[in-house]
This record gives sequence, structure tokens and C-alpha cells, in this order.
Amino acid sequence: MLNYISAEFYKLGQRWSFYLSLAALLVLEELTLWSFRLEGASSEELQALFLSLSPVGLFLVIVCTNLVFSNQYRHDTLKNELASGISRTRIYLGKLSASFLVALLFCAAVCVVYLKNAWLVSDRMVSAIPTLLWRLLPDLAAVFPLWLGMLSLSFCLMSLLRETALTVLLLFGFLIFGSLFLWLLCMINWPWSVIRRLIAALYYAVPMTPFFDLGDPINAGMLSAHWAVGLGWVLVSTLVGLCLFYRREI
Repeated sequence: MLNYISAEFYKLGQRWSFYLSLAALLVLEELTLWSFRLEGASSEELQALFLSLSPVGLFLVIVCTNLVFSNQYRHDTLKNELASGISRTRIYLGKLSASFLVALLFCAAVCVVYLKNAWLVSDRMVSAIPTLLWRLLPDLAAVFPLWLGMLSLSFCLMSLLRETALTVLLLFGFLIFGSLFLWLLCMINWPWSVIRRLIAALYYAVPMTPFFDLGDPINAGMLSAHWAVGLGWVLVSTLVGLCLFYRREI
């Protein structure tokens, strides 16, 4: 499996789209942080800004998954790998793991740029970075499982649908309108309590929904809820994706 993941990274390193995506992301981050005029911002304000921008990570993992799995069906890459004797389980889990590592790399790069800007606006005080890091650790612990769950869902759909553009469009639509649609359904006074509870459970299961609670202090209950949602998506999407990937014609 490690050799397969290494091979995926080698292939990714040969693509200009990987470096272009990373460069575009960091440039956009710099422009975004510059637009907020952070001069003189306190660590509390920098933490609040991080939380307000953290939902972007849900869209970013779609890009990371697309970098690894893009156009695999169109170029007959999967067919060639199966013909060489690689099992479907190894292909699925190997590419999923590679997508996860790419997302970690992008996340690390984003955090480095963010901390660099925080250091610059704090008059280059060395103590500012550990203070901000200590504040951001609970926030990262709360959002990381949601990013991971969305990555697993993204990979599941990309492994099952041949059209990459359609898959990305569906995922973006799910993130943008999924919580809104279910929230509107929650506002309806349903005559049956079981329907109300079902819609409420679906609403809180959408990866975007838990981000609405991040303005409150992070506590054990919030962390456990976020990890339950994120790991739930990882488990369900991986099992469903593996089962359907075994059955689909390549």
C-alpha cells in the first residue's frame, strides 16, 4: 500500500495542476488576509478570522481529491491498473489515502501562511505565534473531522461518477444548499414528530452545519459531535464507495 501511495504522489508531482493549485491557493489566502487589514489585530481577532474562513476547507478537500482522481476513467488509468493485477481495494484505499495526504499538505501550507501573517501584524513578536497556535488547536480539532468526512464523501463520488466536472458541481451544490434546504424543512411544523427528528438529524449530519456553532467556545460536547459527524461520513462513504466500486464496470 505504501508503494502505491508513493506512486500516486510521484504521478501527482509530474502534473503542473498540482503546483498551480497550491500556488493559486496561497496567493488567494494572501490577498484575503490582506483585504482584512490585520494590522494591530489581537490573537482573539485572528482566531475569529480563522474560524470564519475554516468552512473554505470543505471546498478545498474537493480540489485535493480532484487532483488525485481527476479523469481516471477518461484516460483508462484504472483499467490499466486493474490489468496489472492491482486489487480494487488497494486502488480505492490507496488513492483515498493519497487524497488525504495531499489535503494535509495543503492545510499545512495554509496554516504556515496564516501564522506568517499573524507574526507580521504582531510586530514580529516571537511569543505571538505560540499564543495563537494554542488558541487555534481546539478549533483545528473541531474542524478537522469535518474536513476529513467531506474528503471521504468527495472521493466516494469521484470514484463512482465518470464526469469529474459533474461530481465537483454536485459536491459544491451539496455544501452550499444542503444545510439551507434542510433548515427550511426544519422550519415546517410537521404533524409527525418522527419526521421532525429525522430532518433535524439530517440537518446536523451535513458537514457544513457544525461550522455554524464555531462562534461558541469549544467544549467536549461540541468536539464529540463534530468527530461523530466527520467519522460517520468517513465510515459510511468509504464502505459505500468500496462496495459500489467493486461492482461498477471500469
